[in-house]
Amino acid sequence: MFCSRVFCCRALLPALGVAIAFSVVGCGRQGNPQPPLTFNPAPTRDLRVKQLGQEVELRLSYPLTTTSGLTLTGIDGIEIFRMELPIGAPALPFGATEPGAEDEDTGLAAPEEELPTEDVAGPEPDIDPEEDAATELDSAEIDPEASDPEASDQPEAPQDENLEPQRDPIRPVLFAQLVKIEAVVEAAELLAATSGDQIALRLPLAPVPAEEPTLFAYGVRTIGLNGLRSPYSNIAELEPKDPPAPPSSLTVEAQKDGIVISWSSQEEGIAGFAVYRRQSDVRIYGEPLERLGTDVQSFLDTAALYDMSYFYTVRARSAENDIVESGLSGEAQIDYRDVFPPDPPVNVEVLPESGQIRLLWDASEVSDVAGYIVYRQDPGQEYRRVSDDLVARQEYLDRGLAAGLTYLYQVTAIDTAGNESERSEEVPAVPTG
Repeated sequence: MFCSRVFCCRALLPALGVAIAFSVVGCGRQGNPQPPLTFNPAPTRDLRVKQLGQEVELRLSYPLTTTSGLTLTGIDGIEIFRMELPIGAPALPFGATEPGAEDEDTGLAAPEEELPTEDVAGPEPDIDPEEDAATELDSAEIDPEASDPEASDQPEAPQDENLEPQRDPIRPVLFAQLVKIEAVVEAAELLAATSGDQIALRLPLAPVPAEEPTLFAYGVRTIGLNGLRSPYSNIAELEPKDPPAPPSSLTVEAQKDGIVISWSSQEEGIAGFAVYRRQSDVRIYGEPLERLGTDVQSFLDTAALYDMSYFYTVRARSAENDIVESGLSGEAQIDYRDVFPPDPPVNVEVLPESGQIRLLWDASEVSDVAGYIVYRQDPGQEYRRVSDDLVARQEYLDRGLAAGLTYLYQVTAIDTAGNESERSEEVPAVPTG
């Protein structure tokens, strides 16, 4: 019985060896193990905020990919979060508080849960932003000398006593602990707030106690069609201020070389003005066309194109902060059409020939000239057009004239929009016999 078992074991050894060999060969073909795919939307990295009057505007690029780099099939909404921090508060520590415990430096208690979820539908994201932030911190503290000034041989830079101390950036972990949800913008609302690859979201600015300056920190998360949420975005900070009054008497006027925007403002203590333009079929304003000083209350938009319809607005800029601006000055719309004739031709010359006159002139100094028209006045008659078609060159031969009579000539230029210039100076000519 024992021998039979040994025989069986020995008989199985070759087969087992072959199986192991195949197993080893198979493992070699697979390569390094890959992390599993995730289908959460990728986090927004370019969130920025601006105060516009009594509103706050959040701008971000439209989410397009997942955290694994796959194409995002669509989004169901965007969550907006806000955190308040007194300006005079000490620098907030990174992960210094446990949930529910009070921090000794700030007096702030970390909540038991990361976020309020009663108004948010769908599961939480697979990727924990706290773990990401903690990993970043661990990697930043690998070199002990980098965080210990005594361990470095380099002398410390002199401190300017007149400069205010810089507050440390808000740490992602603390933001995740103390943040409150401000709004959920659903897909239908996002459509009206999207232009090209940019989203501009407006919210009423939360009231700020006058006696205690407060910093607002904003972040967003994208909700995918599958209900999964992205990690938190970058943190965008705003210190709300009393905004300046918006300009008044906004007007726009079309000119040959552009559109003139004019406004009026008697506001004191401002840094200047910001001029905005958008096309009529675009929902949101982009970056300012120009930022101007307080002594300028008009602007010529030379980049405007003919046959386009535009909206313009102007905002006053706060002297304290360039991301604090007034409300709208109103909006002025204009259909910019080419109704401006080109300059007339100059230096018209006549060369008398037998029974005909050859005319030469300098070209009109505009880029959209389609051609020229030649006018002639016969003795005792009115001027009439003698060139049936537009003259493409700066030369025309007028035939069939009587020798010895005096004829008068004028030339005009026509642009591609059909605008005709004034006539050139009158030039007499007498054909030879």
